[in-house]
Amino acid sequence: MSFLKREYQYQPSLRRSLVGFMAVACVTAMISLVLGVRHYASDFERSVQANLVQRGTESVRMTFANAMAREWESLEAVAENVNLGSREQMTSFVDAVVEASNRIAWAGVADLSGHVLAGSNGYREGEDVGGRRWFREGLKTPSFGNVFSLDRAGGEDRYLNMSVPIKGPDLIVDGVMVYRVKVDWIEEYLTTAARDLGLDFFVLNSAGEIVIDGDLSGFGPLSENIALAATIASERRFMRATADGAYLVGIHTKLTADTMPRSGWTLAVRVPSTTPQGDVRDLTQVLLGFCGLVLMGMLLFSILFGQHFLRPIQKLAETARSIANGDDRYPEELDSTRESAAFSDALAMIQTRLSSK
Repeated sequence: MSFLKREYQYQPSLRRSLVGFMAVACVTAMISLVLGVRHYASDFERSVQANLVQRGTESVRMTFANAMAREWESLEAVAENVNLGSREQMTSFVDAVVEASNRIAWAGVADLSGHVLAGSNGYREGEDVGGRRWFREGLKTPSFGNVFSLDRAGGEDRYLNMSVPIKGPDLIVDGVMVYRVKVDWIEEYLTTAARDLGLDFFVLNSAGEIVIDGDLSGFGPLSENIALAATIASERRFMRATADGAYLVGIHTKLTADTMPRSGWTLAVRVPSTTPQGDVRDLTQVLLGFCGLVLMGMLLFSILFGQHFLRPIQKLAETARSIANGDDRYPEELDSTRESAAFSDALAMIQTRLSSK
């Protein structure tokens, strides 16, 4: 009689195969889930930061636009009501402007010849300003000038001129009304808003030169590539200020209200890029704990599944081996599954036929 001599210690059993397969599948799924969530969380964090920067940029822009709009409305109102034929009224108007607002350093009225008819506190009255930009442009259209400096004792002050045409009842231009706005006031106003929002701000002119430097966090000056990007940007833009993503920058080129002429200025808002590693690490730990529990549950389920459904097939395989080796024991009836029941009945028939010979 021949016997089965082959050993099967190197082949895994069905139960071990199932448990191993489930373990590999669960670990693979767990790794894929954690990596996917980490990637999504990082992208979501960057998106949130970008939205915050853009909102901060819009907030600072609106702060500036609303403040300048109030002064512009005042300028237009005075220009509509001033009477170039009444020196007393003109003087009363321009003096009232600087008394009512500490944002205006000087207000003046010039006739078509370019001579100042009235100036606040009598300053520049009678002076020929025909060659000044604010006068030349103000004769044609509302004008928002460039920043310029005037020396004073102990330093210098910076200003910009806003001017509009003065029109008579027949809508013919009779002169020019001008406000000289304090740039230091603009800087203080924006600084207060930016400090409340926790960001830096920079105002650049059309040449890319920084008009107002609001480096509140001490990161240093605005980089040249950002300044260049600001001068060629569309109305709104978001970008990372450095290759390593240390800063985030929002850019807005429309600083003045729709009722005002374009200033040619660009606003750049800068904030540090917060790293999401801490939040992502915490989320990863939670996911790992959850996946670990799922893995343990799946392994336990696999063991119970193997014990109930695969163990009978393993026992029937051992019985088949014994029958092949001449053992005349009768196989156990196992019916946990359709296959194990069929296997058990087949072995019983084989054993019956072998015993009857």
